[in-house]
Amino acid sequence: MSASDLRTMRAFAATAGIELPDVEAEDAARRWEPFRQEAFVDEAGKISTFDMRVDPVEDDERTRVLATHPDGKPMMQEFDGKLVIRFTNGSNGKSVLRNVTSYAMVYTTADGVRYTYYRGRAGVGVRIGNPTTPSGWYIMDGTFFVRATPAKQRDFLVQDGSMEDLCETLA
Repeated sequence: MSASDLRTMRAFAATAGIELPDVEAEDAARRWEPFRQEAFVDEAGKISTFDMRVDPVEDDERTRVLATHPDGKPMMQEFDGKLVIRFTNGSNGKSVLRNVTSYAMVYTTADGVRYTYYRGRAGVGVRIGNPTTPSGWYIMDGTFFVRATPAKQRDFLVQDGSMEDLCETLA
């Protein structure tokens, strides 16, 4: 965790009206653990009009917990490392490889709302019927701050970079 990333996360969180727990350089000394993205399929009608298959091709990610809730669940967590994914349209077979290597810092409230600061490239799915952002499988490149609710609603609170909708790319 760089001081710059922590300052950015704190600034973004403040705009959303949340106060982050105190985490400092000593928290960054906590041990990184391997993290692996599992392959999955988003069924037609959830995010896109077709099944979207998501298959990791290269995965060298890691994570560490910086703060926990009283029940032991992560409150603040970091993710970092290389991730390359093949996205495939299950209807027509078209596929693309996307490098979604990035840094992410995640703050999770006690009621399960996740605020994620992304720096680099990342993939985020937005469900059909989302009230604030059109549905799609977005590949983001830049700096983003995203809120995700337990009901699967996603809101892009800060967007500083480009976004590709793979539902359009693979249609």
